[in-house]
Amino acid sequence: MTKKGERVGAILSANDKTVKFLGYGVYEGDFYPDTAEGSVADMIKDNQQQYGIDLVNPRLKLDNGDIVWGCECWWGQRNP
Repeated sequence: MTKKGERVGAILSANDKTVKFLGYGVYEGDFYPDTAEGSVADMIKDNQQQYGIDLVNPRLKLDNGDIVWGCECWWGQRNP
C-alpha cells in the first residue's frame, strides 16, 4: 500500500506503440475527486449526489504541479 508522500508514476494510456506518461509525483492521500474528469469520476460524483456515498480516490501531485486522480490514470509506487 502506498503511503502519503511516497513517489509515484502516472500513465494516461498505452497501446502497442505508445505510452502516454503523465509524469512522476507524490501520493497525497485519498480525497473526494471534485476536479476529476472521465467516466469513473462521473460515476463517483453521481454516487455522491444520488446516494450520499463518499467515494474517495487517490490524489497524485505531479512534479510539474498538476493534480491527477487515480480514477483518471494508471498509477503506482515508483521503485527507487
